[in-house]
Amino acid sequence: LLYRIYSPDLVAAQKDFLAALKVGNETRVNASEQRLRSLGMQRNTIAALRRGQAVMERTPVYAEAGGVVQSLEARNGTYVKPGDPVLRLQSYADVWVVASISEQDLPQIASGLAVELQFPSAPGAMREGKVDYVYPTIDPDTRTSRVRIIVSNEDGALRPGAYADVRFNVMPGAKLSVPSEAILRDGRGSHVIISLGEGRFEARAVTPGASSGQRTEILSGLEPGERVVVSGQFMLDSEANLREGFAKLSAPTFGSDTPLSSLPLDAEALALFDHFVDAALYFHEALRDRYNIDPYFLDPAIKAGETLKARFPETRLIPIIDGAQTALTHAKEATSGDALKEQLAALMAALEPWLTNGAPAHYRNLGLGLYREAGSNRLWIEEGNAARNPYGNAEGSLIDWPDPMAGMSDDQNRPESDLHAGHQ
Repeated sequence: LLYRIYSPDLVAAQKDFLAALKVGNETRVNASEQRLRSLGMQRNTIAALRRGQAVMERTPVYAEAGGVVQSLEARNGTYVKPGDPVLRLQSYADVWVVASISEQDLPQIASGLAVELQFPSAPGAMREGKVDYVYPTIDPDTRTSRVRIIVSNEDGALRPGAYADVRFNVMPGAKLSVPSEAILRDGRGSHVIISLGEGRFEARAVTPGASSGQRTEILSGLEPGERVVVSGQFMLDSEANLREGFAKLSAPTFGSDTPLSSLPLDAEALALFDHFVDAALYFHEALRDRYNIDPYFLDPAIKAGETLKARFPETRLIPIIDGAQTALTHAKEATSGDALKEQLAALMAALEPWLTNGAPAHYRNLGLGLYREAGSNRLWIEEGNAARNPYGNAEGSLIDWPDPMAGMSDDQNRPESDLHAGHQ
């Protein structure tokens, strides 16, 4: 039993139904029962009414399936109109996991494909699921598509909003592959360096396929048994006619003096950094809606920081990531109130250089707004232009997303045709 409701229409319809039963007119009985059904009375309640032969002043409403009350919109004595939600009952016996799949891996994903999943929020044995639906669109920013996976959750351990590590069991069998770091990419496509023996090398165009772990499938361009250079390709100094090609294939170097906007962050690295911004949005919502954050939700962002630090050592990203990780670690102990406000301010202070100098156009395109609290230097980020201050009642001012290329004075980073244009 979820609740009881009083309705004059239901009372009148019950009286008509009972009167029809006394008369014994089957046509009238069916019509009266249909009216009760149209007003929302459940079949088991109508059966009880038939047995009891007495009007129910307050009609009971029962759950038609097991679940959890996700939201409660009314209290005892509340007046509701037809169509108003009273409560929302959610079954978590089965849950959806939405995974992002790279564009090149999509041909191997189909409905019904078996999936193995590991949930940081529910440590333990690997869980199994299956692909239910492959979304027909590709995100133009991340070049990924979404895949919906159904996972059994009879024990209720899986919670909405949690992260998962997903492994798809695609077609088994041996495939021709090379270490992923052996593949060089430039404007002409993908290449590997072939060792011909006796100090001779050759650049070879290849067609890469799916990647798994530290290896990438090669669909064309190589034959089994050929030797490829795995690392140090840019150091090869063999035949003179290859030197220019090797220079073009070598990746740019970067270090502590590299501007944030010039770091070679690919879609994967940008998605990892977005974990920190997601955490800031999560803190903002928790403070505005006055609920406690779940500490487990912060673990993926902290782990993402370690991956980024390994990829971009000794760059300007390191102090940003360290500051963000420190704020998230402290937030796991300060889940609400003033303590969470303090960690949101610390997180935003750490992220400010990245938001304003790293990839501001990315977050502008996502529809996010960066705000500063009046009378202080505390920042926050939220969707849209609502300016809902999570710290208190002070007004907030919108900070325009800057152009990271504006004000550039290093002539080496400017087009040759613009070196003497008289503007920066």
